Amino acid sequence: MSKKRGIALITVLLVSVTLLAIVGVGLGLGSNGVLFVSQAHKRNVALSAAEAGVYEAMVALQANKNHSGTVVGTLSESGAEYTYTLTNQLTTARTAEVISTGEFGGVKRTVKVVLEPDTLSFSAIDVKGKVYVFDQAYVNSVTSVENPVPRPGRAHSEYSNPSSNSFKGVDFDDNGDTPQLMVTGDLTTLGSFDGGLQTVQKSKRAGESNVDGYSLDVTEMTSGSFTSTSTLSSGTLSGNTEVNPSGVLTVTGKVIVPKGVKLVINGDVRFEGGISGDGEVVVHGDVLIKTDSNLDPTVHEGIKLHSDGAVLVTHPQAEVDVDDGDIDIPMDGVADFFAAMPANAVRELSLDIPVSAPKDGDFFTWYAGGSDAGSSEYQLWYDGDGTDLHPGLSTETKNWLNQLNPTLAQDIADWAN
Repeated sequence: MSKKRGIALITVLLVSVTLLAIVGVGLGLGSNGVLFVSQAHKRNVALSAAEAGVYEAMVALQANKNHSGTVVGTLSESGAEYTYTLTNQLTTARTAEVISTGEFGGVKRTVKVVLEPDTLSFSAIDVKGKVYVFDQAYVNSVTSVENPVPRPGRAHSEYSNPSSNSFKGVDFDDNGDTPQLMVTGDLTTLGSFDGGLQTVQKSKRAGESNVDGYSLDVTEMTSGSFTSTSTLSSGTLSGNTEVNPSGVLTVTGKVIVPKGVKLVINGDVRFEGGISGDGEVVVHGDVLIKTDSNLDPTVHEGIKLHSDGAVLVTHPQAEVDVDDGDIDIPMDGVADFFAAMPANAVRELSLDIPVSAPKDGDFFTWYAGGSDAGSSEYQLWYDGDGTDLHPGLSTETKNWLNQLNPTLAQDIADWAN
């Protein structure tokens, strides 16, 4: 009997040891799991702190385009700390580099970001001299070629001579019409506006300095090695090019200056086919540029142009008489209409739009006809009901649409179809 009891005791002891071993392994795995989760949490919080540093640098740049240096901060909720260093090269390389390190519980994470200004950071027209408006001019902008949603197009002049206006209108055709400048964004200047120039804009402010804070560095734009030539052909430049023309340089086709490529012209130039790209152009003389009717999908930043003389930007179908300097610009009612389109019109028109409204170019003939204007659905779309859910069209968009007449509406439909 005693022998059997001894065997049973040994068996119980073996089972107990096995159970203790299993429990020990489980406790070890559980402890490691807790440590793993804890470390992952610290890494995530440290990364969030590093990203917060990047966002703070972006906000600081929006407030001050010359902001740079090292900044230390703390996240209020987690207590995580971040340190970012901003290297600002916006005035030269047009980039700003942010290196931000977040730290939490002894764990660090670092993020490096290169920032470039978007289209809202620049004026569409930003000059140090005067701006002359010959009969009519429109300034607007789009988000990008890939996403051509209207955005405010701004115009600014640094010219501040008290004896002369910085924005001046010219009745080029001598037909008695008042010159008109339409700007979808802000119109600002250090100087004053010509009283004979009719302006239509979101905001007009005289005596105001350049809000962008950017300028072109001509020394940097003309530095480096260049291939010298006396002529310039249309097409894409493959490298830095310096042109020394014997007279007025005229290029009939489009010239494309890619990013990283510089073009220097020592004299007057006429870009009859337009100019495009993301490169840099310096002209030691006067410039005439015929715009292109089509957006180039490969362009993201646009040309950076510096001219010692005057810059004349014309309609793509304008005819310029070299001998007497006359410019014949064809009037295009469809182009003029859409050039004046408010920035928020696309979004407003799509909200609560009546089912009966065509979704193509016939929309404008439908609106001009006014056949559905009395319906409740139309009124909800047009005037809204006073709530945020159904705001209706803004006064700006209504005024734009009300420029339509049956003839213009039909021209738009024909153009679209």
